[in-house]
Amino acid sequence: MISWLKQVMGENPNWLRKPGSSLSFMKMSTPEPEYGAEESKVLVFVFEEGERRPTICAKTTRTYSAGEVIRNNYSNLQSLAEGVRGSVYADMFAKPLYLHDKDNLVFSLESVCPGVKFSLLERDTALVIEKYIGWQSHLATSTEKTWGSGDITDLANKTIKTLGLSGDSALVLSNYYKHLAFDSNVKLPVLVQHGDFTLDNVLIYGEQINLIDYDHVGISKLPGFDLFNLFLKSEGRIGLLRTNCERYLPQYFGKIGARIAPESYDSILFVHYLQERQRKMHLEAYQEKSGEEIVNSFRSLVAK
Repeated sequence: MISWLKQVMGENPNWLRKPGSSLSFMKMSTPEPEYGAEESKVLVFVFEEGERRPTICAKTTRTYSAGEVIRNNYSNLQSLAEGVRGSVYADMFAKPLYLHDKDNLVFSLESVCPGVKFSLLERDTALVIEKYIGWQSHLATSTEKTWGSGDITDLANKTIKTLGLSGDSALVLSNYYKHLAFDSNVKLPVLVQHGDFTLDNVLIYGEQINLIDYDHVGISKLPGFDLFNLFLKSEGRIGLLRTNCERYLPQYFGKIGARIAPESYDSILFVHYLQERQRKMHLEAYQEKSGEEIVNSFRSLVAK
């Protein structure tokens, strides 16, 4: 693979900070719980002479048969880049550079995002939320599609069905959703979501942020999924998710031009929660849960 990298980069010297610089390579594996060992990604970072920070990241898998994760990641990154092209958010993601898919070898090349891992410090959280909402607001100006109450209910029912629970458990989830307060006049723009908006995937660089890891881009087009996911994965005590949602969701929905009453938030959050379970349903911790257990788990998360 290194020989292919050298060839491709030799043909594209403009990708480098110092064209013609001698290159060195650092390889690392990144096993993820979503994949088996063979399907885990392998990263190769490309360093230019005298540089402490890599210029380019190459992504591949251990076997060619597992290469769909690389193709998907690259396609998602292209979609993100297209959505922010020419805007102040153009540097919020890596730049897709190249996809190689032949001779039983698949790998992608993208620029490396600078920054340090996001922490839950008050200043960092405020910056991350501000930049994220700005990006979503930018996307909202270019879309006229909206989710109405019927669309969201349909999504809830489809997600419940996809979970593959027993009839009684599926009915418990459906009934719980029906009894949540919901405004029939809800209107939400259809916006691409990062899909894995967590502490591990946000880098802070001065007064800017970078989002990395694009495997799950578009996992949900229902606005608010990313913020719910961030708050869910950052949960340190009961009540924190509710506190963060009440603090940031009104600002978020207002900036993207949504029409939704605060009393409808729990119905949206419940759909997000079901979608997150759907995404992780292949993991043992998310399997064989009854409808009652799922509802109780959600209630404890959003408790005040």
